[in-house]
Amino acid sequence: MVCLYHLSVLGTFYDVSLVQNGGYFVEFFFVLSGFVLAHAYASSFRDRISLAAFIVRRVGRLWPLHAFTLGLLVAYEVVKWSALRFADLRAGAGAFVGETGLHALILNTFLLHGLGTFPMPTWNVPSWSISAEFFTYLLFGWICFRVYGRLSLVALAIALMAGALAAFLLQVQGAAWLRAAFPICVCNFFLGVAAYGAFRYIRSRVRLPWAYLEIVALLLIGLAFEFAWLHELVIVLPLLFAGIIIVFAFEEGQVSRVLCTGGFQYLGKISYSIYLVHFVIITGINGGSRVLEQILHRKLRIGMDVAGRPVDVLAVGPLWMGDLVALCYIAAVIGVATGTYHFVERPWQKRFDAWAFRMQRSRRLTARVGGRCPRRAEDARSCP
Repeated sequence: MVCLYHLSVLGTFYDVSLVQNGGYFVEFFFVLSGFVLAHAYASSFRDRISLAAFIVRRVGRLWPLHAFTLGLLVAYEVVKWSALRFADLRAGAGAFVGETGLHALILNTFLLHGLGTFPMPTWNVPSWSISAEFFTYLLFGWICFRVYGRLSLVALAIALMAGALAAFLLQVQGAAWLRAAFPICVCNFFLGVAAYGAFRYIRSRVRLPWAYLEIVALLLIGLAFEFAWLHELVIVLPLLFAGIIIVFAFEEGQVSRVLCTGGFQYLGKISYSIYLVHFVIITGINGGSRVLEQILHRKLRIGMDVAGRPVDVLAVGPLWMGDLVALCYIAAVIGVATGTYHFVERPWQKRFDAWAFRMQRSRRLTARVGGRCPRRAEDARSCP
């Protein structure tokens, strides 16, 4: 849905509310991420080395693919500059200016661009959420390390405070919504952490018709996105996302069985690659269409108002042609994401995981030796 939301091609799919309001699925991602990480790591931070290893794994999970896609966009800017310099062909704004300037590039490189440093997304537009998510991970690790019990209550309190801060910043900043990106991420992420605590409580005490609740959850999602233009509903959406994640975590319905099939599982596996490469492909489509307009002397892009926001839309002809472009685009995204998953994302993730494992193993060996053996080197021979 996020991929289709960012694709500005005039077609029948463009009138679907799930697509027009697809940006809200990023908040769903934040809530889901908090739920998953609470399940995987909440009781894992026994010492500072465990916390450091967690941070290393998170860097390996996020940064290598982010750096790779950022490099592709830098190469695109070089091509754009060359096309303007040598062929007098303009593909949108100038190269390395504004959102793709050097200052933004430096902040993107160090994952600082989603912390309110810019009022609008820069370079790989969806990656603002990766920046906000990474520093939320650091906060999560520190909270888990310091809080040995009642994590769900602490997470709920953090979510409420971050939500209040985000509402205040949005009220003050107005259109500069990215200034509030980090507290929005913190609010939704820790709501997901609290949802995991609720899931564990419900699982051991309550028996409900989860199979039917899955259908209700899907209907509620469709209804909520149909009325997402109501500003009051935006407050309710994260709570709805948390409830839906709890329902599907039980995996007792027909919808869950479908989502557990091989195709959906593989899409889940490469979902991070899908998320980061799709805008690179969109950038190529948009730039190519603008160059074609100059070559063919034909208008291919029109201005439209979509869900209350002005959008520059690619109009290739009849609506079915726009849908065909969208299908080809999705196929290209999945194909490229498959390649980046196997050749960029997964290999680097394994390297960082191995580094984190060595850190923890070294700590265990040091603790074992320090507890059983004398520290003096000359006495080390007597150590069993």
